[in-house]
Formats: sequence, C-alpha cells, structure tokens
Amino acid sequence: MEACTPFNSGKTMKCIPILSACLIYGCSFLSLAQTTNVILSGRDDTHSLSQFTLQGDQIKVRNDGTFDHPLFLDVPSFVNLEKKGQNFELFLQPGDSLHIFFNGEGVRFEGKGAETNTFLVHHKKLAQDNSKYLDTKNALVFTQTPEVFTTTIDSLENLETALFQEFFGNNTSVNEHFVQRIKTDITFRNRRYRLLYPQNYHRHHEYKTLAPVKSTYLEDLMQGSFDDPEFTTSPHFMRCVNFYLDLLATGPYKMQHPDHAPLERINARYDAIINLNAEKAVQDALIKEHFNQHIWTYRVEALASAYDRAKSDVKDSAVFNEIKSFMDMGHNRRSDADTILLYRTTSEAKLYAHIFFPEDQGTLRPAHLFFHGGGWAMGMPEWSYGACKEAAEEGRVGIAFDYRLRSIHGATIQDAVVDALTAVAWIRENAGQLGIDPNKILVEGFSAGGHLALATAMIDQTSFGIPEQYSARPDAIILGSTPYDVTHRDVYDIDYDAKKISPLFLVKEGLPPILAFHGESDTMVKFTEFEAFWSKMEETSNTFQYRSFPNARHFYSGGAPGDRAVREKMRNDFLSQNGF
Repeated sequence: MEACTPFNSGKTMKCIPILSACLIYGCSFLSLAQTTNVILSGRDDTHSLSQFTLQGDQIKVRNDGTFDHPLFLDVPSFVNLEKKGQNFELFLQPGDSLHIFFNGEGVRFEGKGAETNTFLVHHKKLAQDNSKYLDTKNALVFTQTPEVFTTTIDSLENLETALFQEFFGNNTSVNEHFVQRIKTDITFRNRRYRLLYPQNYHRHHEYKTLAPVKSTYLEDLMQGSFDDPEFTTSPHFMRCVNFYLDLLATGPYKMQHPDHAPLERINARYDAIINLNAEKAVQDALIKEHFNQHIWTYRVEALASAYDRAKSDVKDSAVFNEIKSFMDMGHNRRSDADTILLYRTTSEAKLYAHIFFPEDQGTLRPAHLFFHGGGWAMGMPEWSYGACKEAAEEGRVGIAFDYRLRSIHGATIQDAVVDALTAVAWIRENAGQLGIDPNKILVEGFSAGGHLALATAMIDQTSFGIPEQYSARPDAIILGSTPYDVTHRDVYDIDYDAKKISPLFLVKEGLPPILAFHGESDTMVKFTEFEAFWSKMEETSNTFQYRSFPNARHFYSGGAPGDRAVREKMRNDFLSQNGF
C-alpha cells in the first residue's frame, strides 16, 4: 500500500405551397424562407410540448404545438433530430422545406424532402426489427453452420435492399450522397452481424468449440472496407469497424468470445488501425474514433502511448486537433475531484483514489467508496464522480477508485479483487489524514464493481498478501446488478480457482449489512444468479435487504416508472439505519 502521495495532475408525401404553410405555422414562416436555404417546421400533436434539438441546437415548440427552425446547409447532409429521448436521422438538402408532424402513431413528413425522410423512418424500423430478431433468436442463429448462418444474414440484408428499391426504384433524381450512404449503412450493419458469428458460436458452445470457419474469416469479411473515405460518414461503418478492431486487438482470442480474455487491448487496437491496408483519410478517421470511443470508457493514461504515436501518425492537422481536444477533456474532467491520491503501485500500473470531501471537515466523517462497473475490462473512476459529489453533499467522504482492468493491464478478475481489498485497507490506514471515521466505511459498486465491493467483505485479505493490521472489511455494502458467480466469466488462462473469488460460494455468517438491487430481465447478469445468492443469504442471520424489479434490465431500463424512487428510498433508509 502507498502513503498519501498526490497525483500529478405512414408513407404520404405531398408538397405544401408556401402560402398554405404560412396559414398553418404563422407568417414567420415566410420571413424564414427569405433568409435561409432550409426550413424545418411542423407540429407536435402528442401534447407533450417537449423541446426538440437539432444537431444540439434547441428548437422551441409553441403552445399550439407548432415549431419552425432555419437551417443553413452548404451541401446535402444527414442531421440528428432528438425529441424526448427519441432520435430521428433526417436527410436535408439546400432548398428543402420539410414539415414534420408528430402524433400518437409516430411521425409523418410533408414537403420537399418528405420521401427520403419517410424512407429513413421505415428503414430504421426494419433495421430494428432485424436486430431484435437476432437478439431473441441469438442461440439459434449463431449456432447454425456457416452456410446456413450466411443465408440468414443475406436474407436480412436483402430485406433492407428491397425496401430501398420499393421507395426509389430506378429514380435517378435521388441524391447520390444519400444513395451511397444508405448502401453503406446496409452493407456494414449486416457485415457486423457476420463478424459476430465466431464469438457467439464459441459462447453458445460453452467456450469449448470454435466456429467451423477459416482462421482468416474476419479479415476476409473486411477485405476492401477501407478504401473509400466516404464510408466514414456512416455510423454503421464506424460501428462495424470499431468491432472489427476490438476483435483484432484480442490477438489469439479473436475467434473466441473476447470479453473474458485477460490481455491489454488499447495499444494493440491502435496497432491494428496502423496495420490496416487503409486509405490515409480512412486511417486518420479511425485513429480519431479510437480516442473518441475510449476517452469515455478508460482513464486518460491508458491512451497516452497512442496519443504520442498519433502526433506523427495523423497527417491531417484538423483531425489531430480533435484528438488533442479529447485528451485535454480527459485530463480536465479530473479537476472535479478535490484531490487524487496514489493508493497502490503494481508492475502494471499506478492506481489512484479520487476523493471528494464534505464542506464541513471539522469532524471525522464516514467514507463512501465506489468501484465502477465495466466487466472488469473497462471503466474509470470518473464514472462515479456524480455519486461521490452526492455523498460529499450528504456529509460523507466520497472516493472513487482505479483498479486493474483486462483491456488496459491484461489483468484477471482476481487482480481486481486484490486492488479492491488494498483500497479499503488503505482507507483505514490513512483515515486520520483523510478525516475519515475508520469504523464507518461504506462500499458501493455496480455490476463488476458490485462484485468487488462484496468481495472485500467475504475474502481473507491475508490470503492475497495484504497485512491484517488494517482491515479491508467494509462496514456496509450497496450492490447494483452484481455478478455473484465469476466461474463462467474468468475462463481463459487463469491459474486459480475462480470459486474462491465468487461471492456465491463464499456466503458465511458475520457479513456486514448489505443492500442489493437487481433487474429481473437482466441479460448481462442473469436474475437466476441473484436468486441463487439471495437464497444462500436467507439461510444466514446476516442483514440482507434486497429488491428485484420486474422487466428491468442490467441498467434498470424497461422497469416500472416508480422503480427509481423505490431504489432511492431503500438506499436512503439503509444509509440512515447503518449510521451513514
């Protein structure tokens, strides 16, 4: 353990004449038409009076539900319209006058540009239906022979192509950029499904049988995908290629289910981008996306090596400046913490505690420790900053911890457990300096972080070489969507018994009070796993409060509207009952 060392810091399309539009939307419509090359207007009949945003700009909805918005476009463009959590991708061209009507059945377009945007709505719905089919029939589809699997995906792709033909046929007046983009979306959406075949085949065969395909299956699928910079404007191209790069970064595990592979991937992924036979503009775009994607999921240090390389690898200065802005943001967001202290040094990493103090520091305060989720592979302390701030506002010292991760450090789950045990012991060792009551330590975690939080109370710290002078056992625990059995999650190249770090097999008397939440439709951590743990806890005299939520998934989406309020009340009651 370290001393407190500071961190160096419907298909109806008609044109509406301008006069009619003036009668519907008010004569401000005419003045807009005189000053802009695109007019977006319409009416919301859902009576929600919710505000719209277009490319981040707010569109005000009047009391009668109408709205209008001027837009300046130099070239035909895809733009994003967001309404109350719903996203609509629109295609607009200079000179368009598009009218949008929202009602209880969905959205309808009229005016110039209506046909293309009606198609986009229908296409999105079809793509969603195809995706849902693959989700619900995953085991059936992905355990088929390669030939049958290919036929299945071909049929889904053909449905999308047929829809495009239904709308536009041989209409040569359709904008060329629009046509290219739709074709790209269709190709790479379905190409990503094809990339999923080996890992899902492996998973559904209990990680024991590889898919019966060539070792170059992935590379063969992506051949010729990196020659056209226009592809990079498609979000489905970027999603497909991002997944492909993630697979390449797993090296020998690329044909297996990669999530559980304990190896460093961030720099390996950057290597994969550089080694692609890609047109330079495509490569620069993929390097930028590498930073854009990972700055939100990993601590900024994980990207430092790639950033140094990007300084010479990226030739477009505008692209590099965007990369620099990502890195600057990664550093600057840490200013929210009151202090960042080193708590552990290993051969792989320096690990830090990100600390938020209450305003009144005159007396010893309870500590509220947070371990982030991310499958022991991704995540960062910054994910817990909001929770830490809330804890500090309520009088507790909020602390979010780093721990070693698969994708950054090539770590195993056991490595992360050792870090968590060390973190709690470090808090007690430095409690006086930090203004913390060493007998009031609450540990909270979500998903993988919940596993670590629970492990600190169930595992003998001395078995991992952590001196018993300062106990790693917390005084209370809060869990969300927690994995209780890691024997099927730590499956590659481990030299230890995963049961010894699985709470399901470690239930005993004398555990601290625990509050746990779980969604009954969680597909990432099955509800049956929670039920098994709960059943074992019921056989003890431990204080174990819990609540499950029908239809709620891993992040509690899909549950009832009042579920959040239930969790908040139970959480507050738990804190109060246990002196926090």
